[in-house]
Amino acid sequence: MNNVTTPIHSVSVDLSHSSEARELFMTVKGRLSCLSESSPEFEFLYPIYKQFLEATILLESLEE
Repeated sequence: MNNVTTPIHSVSVDLSHSSEARELFMTVKGRLSCLSESSPEFEFLYPIYKQFLEATILLESLEE
């Protein structure tokens, strides 16, 4: 069993502004760009990347 892809718990992040979501999104995106798509770390981070992207889009739409 691969521990990297098996979540043991969840982390809740409270974002009050789109800039916070965007900064986290860019940080994860930067890390992903250094990884092979077949690496366990990429497989772990990619769903998080997509969640930050969705959060950014949602928060930006609420701030308009």
